[in-house]
Amino acid sequence: MSRSVFISDLHLRGDDPKSLALAKAFFERIPNETDHLYILGDLVEYWIGDDAYDGSLDAAFEPLSRLASSGCTTWVMHGNRDFLISDSLATSLSINLLRDDQHLVTVAGEPLLLMHGDTLCTDDTDYQAMRLQLRSSHWQKDFLQLPVEERLAKAQQLRTQSLAATSQKEDVICDVNQAEIEKTLLAEKGLSRLLHGHTHRPAHHQFTMTNSNGQTLDGQRWVLGDWQAEKIIYAVADETKKSIELVEWH
Repeated sequence: MSRSVFISDLHLRGDDPKSLALAKAFFERIPNETDHLYILGDLVEYWIGDDAYDGSLDAAFEPLSRLASSGCTTWVMHGNRDFLISDSLATSLSINLLRDDQHLVTVAGEPLLLMHGDTLCTDDTDYQAMRLQLRSSHWQKDFLQLPVEERLAKAQQLRTQSLAATSQKEDVICDVNQAEIEKTLLAEKGLSRLLHGHTHRPAHHQFTMTNSNGQTLDGQRWVLGDWQAEKIIYAVADETKKSIELVEWH
């Protein structure tokens, strides 16, 4: 039997012991029954460079790193908060880093496209413009050369600005764009299933879309939840059941 688990948006912070305790409990719980763990972005609240890490997340990082020895392969995708996580940290945590915005796997008998999900929010043009800047190699090189204290101040400033901007936008603007979802899926012939995080709106959506040949396809989209004080909503793909299910865990 093969079992894959998908989580995202943990937003781990050193000053939030509840989030660390929840992650520790989760990582210690799943090894004996899970072959693959996919963390689809925003493992941490922010990451300003591997050299700036102060050990404050070790309560969660240590059980995460032990998953490899138990036979569970862990994959971590960059999100909009932790895109500066490098191969160096990945190696130290015994995880595999997914740098691309999209990653295709086969689970429950069919192809499944994995994404963090922020690139699907195309109605939020301000965010997409900021994302383009932050993901540029030039910006990242300049940022990582700054003193740690200055990087931390800039990260906190960006976080404050982001929260303020989001609070002033309509919900629909901050959600994924259906046309962009269909465009992304149809770019791969026969692809009809998508799983992502980012929006913090856990749900299983079913829809229809039309390809370039005029054929109607049935599409499915699973959205993961963000980690709250005492519970998470994640997805499980069970090869025996040939299904993907959202699970709430306390």
